[in-house]
Amino acid sequence: MRCSLHRIASDYTISCRGQQMTKAKPKLTRFQTFTPMRVLRSQMAFMPGNPQTMTEAQAKALSEALDVDGDGVGLLQTIVWNKSTGHIVGGNHRVLEIDAHEGYDAVTHANDYSIDVAAIDVPEARERAIVLALNNPRLTGQPEVDALRAFLGTVPEDDLAKTGFTAADCSYLLGSDADRAEVMNKELSVGEVLWGPNFQQRKQVVEIVEDEVPEVPKVPVTQPGDLWLLGAFWSCEDCGTEYSYEDGKLMNGVCPCVPQLAGAA
Repeated sequence: MRCSLHRIASDYTISCRGQQMTKAKPKLTRFQTFTPMRVLRSQMAFMPGNPQTMTEAQAKALSEALDVDGDGVGLLQTIVWNKSTGHIVGGNHRVLEIDAHEGYDAVTHANDYSIDVAAIDVPEARERAIVLALNNPRLTGQPEVDALRAFLGTVPEDDLAKTGFTAADCSYLLGSDADRAEVMNKELSVGEVLWGPNFQQRKQVVEIVEDEVPEVPKVPVTQPGDLWLLGAFWSCEDCGTEYSYEDGKLMNGVCPCVPQLAGAA
């Protein structure tokens, strides 16, 4: 028996010997909790108390990545919007940078524009839980250095400039041992940790003012097991052991005491 399969709209039609049998389209997964919708920017409001922040440098990198006129990648992740409150639940910083590109005025709504969103309809308490889930790094994973280095090497240099990776990032990941040592010494002079345990990148720069005691940050820059490069050697924040630069590099920036601390907890 010879049969042919045709797709008409969203249904499937099987033709066998002149007879047609229509098969219903596959059901939508029950795990999708949003509805695609096109809304006006003026219908959307920024999330009050949004815990996700960006530095000026990060905002600039995001703006360049969104700028399709400047050969950026554009908006590739859907904005999450709650119909019940009008709040932007996911993508506040992206919308802020798009506003700047579009010339949108949040007060007068001049230069209003439309945008496709993932619309949800939940009470405010549930909305705030979703905000936490969307901004929780435990749910997003993190890059493995060697795999990231290999992947970066396949991307043309002109395109790398629109991915948010800085020149220092590229020198550290793609450069020679001397390049990495130079970047680490330069960045750590202003309190920046490039790679910590499990290779999670943290880009928190602390400006040091002489004779001024800085406020205690909500999220400490130094995490258990971090190795700080001090001149020509590494020193573990937890156990105090000092390593030569070469030994610290062979350990990938993670002190052997880290699994011991985890086992003792």
